[in-house]
Amino acid sequence: MSQDKVSQILALRVLTLLAGTVNASLDKFSGWLMVGTGGAFSLLLTNIEKLVGFVNAGSIRFALSLMLVSLAVGVIAKFLSAMISASVASNDAAFAVGKDAVKDGFTIDIEAYLIEFKRGLFFVQRLVAETSFKKLRAGDLAAGGRLVAKLSQVNVWIVLFQAILILWSAVEILVGVKI
Repeated sequence: MSQDKVSQILALRVLTLLAGTVNASLDKFSGWLMVGTGGAFSLLLTNIEKLVGFVNAGSIRFALSLMLVSLAVGVIAKFLSAMISASVASNDAAFAVGKDAVKDGFTIDIEAYLIEFKRGLFFVQRLVAETSFKKLRAGDLAAGGRLVAKLSQVNVWIVLFQAILILWSAVEILVGVKI
C-alpha cells in the first residue's frame, strides 16, 4: 500500500475518532440543555398567572417562544449526533471486519460491496453515501472521515445556537421584569 493511501487511512481514522470524542460530550450537553429548557418552560407555563404580575406578558410569551425554538434546535442536534455516533461506531467495526476478511484470505469486490451497502439505505442517506462512494472510487480514502468531522463541527454550531436561544430567553424574562 502506498504511503499516500496509508496517510489517507490514518486521516480517516483520526478524523472519525475526533468527531466521536467531540460528539460524545456535545450530545450530553445538548441533552441537558433540552431537559433544563423543558423544565423552565413547564414552570413558566404553569405559573404564568403569578408571573404576569411581575413580568411583562409579552416578555414571557417571547421567552417561551425562544425556548420552543431551542427545543426544536435540540432535536436537530440530537438527530445529527445520532448520525455521527453511528458513523463512528460503524467505522471502527467495519475496519475490523475488513481487516479480518483480508487476513482470512478473502478478496473484496469493492463495487459489489458499495452496491449492497447502498441498497440498505433510505433515499437521503443513499445520496450522502453515493457522494462518499464517488470519492472512494476516485481513490480518496479519507472522504468519509472528513464528512463526519464536518458534521461534528456543524453540530457544535447548532448546539451553540441552542444555548444562545436559552440564554436569550432568560434575558428576555429579566428585561420584562416590572419595576
